[in-house]
Amino acid sequence: MRPQPQSVEPPVTFRGPEDVVVWAREHRVGWRTGVFVLHLFADGRCDCESRVAETIEDLDADFYAVRLGMCDCWPQAAVALACRPGEGTEPTWLDEHVFGCMCQSLDEMGVHLHDLLVLDEHRWRSLAEPVSGIWPRPESYLR
Repeated sequence: MRPQPQSVEPPVTFRGPEDVVVWAREHRVGWRTGVFVLHLFADGRCDCESRVAETIEDLDADFYAVRLGMCDCWPQAAVALACRPGEGTEPTWLDEHVFGCMCQSLDEMGVHLHDLLVLDEHRWRSLAEPVSGIWPRPESYLR
């Protein structure tokens, strides 16, 4: 099944993981299980997101779900959210594996994956290293 991007209304601009977490809390994204991808443009603007899997395990079995969800809007960058209410935010080996594979897979499309954020209601953790607070804007995707 192809993930269908949903509009983010109104479009919002993210400069770093803290901005995404604030948005996720406002929309109660961390309160429901799922893996979501926010589609970003060079200026950090996000106007769509897609739910690509129920769990990180499901995503590990099908990385192309992420790629297919981007075919409608072709972003320059992305942020993934692994939401696991009640399960904590300690990254697992599978989280790190999926983050690396997603980075490689999206890089092949010319899309930079900034981060994989693990959310558990009020708590969150970034898998990007180092966490600088503001994501870089590589020249490679500034068009």
